[in-house]
Formats: sequence, structure tokens, C-alpha cells
Amino acid sequence: APPASAKEYAQQWLTEPTQEFLDNEARAAEFRKAQILQKKEFNELLNRIVNVSKTEEDLKKDLEELTILIARTGGLPTGLKKEDVYKQIRSVKARGFWPTSVEYAYQELKLEVQFQQSPNKDKEMGRF
Repeated sequence: APPASAKEYAQQWLTEPTQEFLDNEARAAEFRKAQILQKKEFNELLNRIVNVSKTEEDLKKDLEELTILIARTGGLPTGLKKEDVYKQIRSVKARGFWPTSVEYAYQELKLEVQFQQSPNKDKEMGRF
């Protein structure tokens, strides 16, 4: 039964957060922390592809590592758009050195991002 007066309503407000709320806040903080760590690892690898790797083997290896990282984390970290990632990687391609094996690794990366972002995927049937 609803309270009959405004005074009774005021008494129903919680003065302390519930344990359920505190647990939810803790889970949210853990998630944010995990996302920050994933984004850091992802950005380090992306930076290596764009600025450090110069040989065919290095580029291919780094693109494959990035593909595996995307598969392991279930997609791109929060706050990163696939178009921005592709644009950074294509900047390496635009410099002129882009062997066929590196293009294959890049296409695999794009397929993995597409698979992870698709709502019609069966996680148990993963690509790796």
C-alpha cells in the first residue's frame, strides 16, 4: 500500500547505498580498468605497426598479433572506431611498402573486427 502522506514518502528514501548498488559500482570500476588496460595494449601495438615496423615480417607479425588481440578481447576497446584503426594502418600502406603477405594479414584483421562486431556471431564457433 502506498504511503498516505508526503512525510511517509520521505522516510522511504535510502540514506545509504544498498549492497547491490555497491557491487554494481565495483563491477563497473573493474570493467573500466580492464578497458583502459586493453586500450593501452591495443594502442601500443597499433603504434608499433604505424611507427616502428619496417620489414615485411614485422608488419605481418604485428598485424597478426593485433588480430589475435581483437579476437581475445572480443572486439575493439571502448572508444576506438574501426575506421580510425583502418585509417592508421592504411597510412603505412600509403607510404609505399605493403607486400602481399601484409595485405593478407590486414584483410584478416578486418575480417576479425567484422566478425566480433557482428550481432549474428556464435561465440563458440569463433574464428580462432
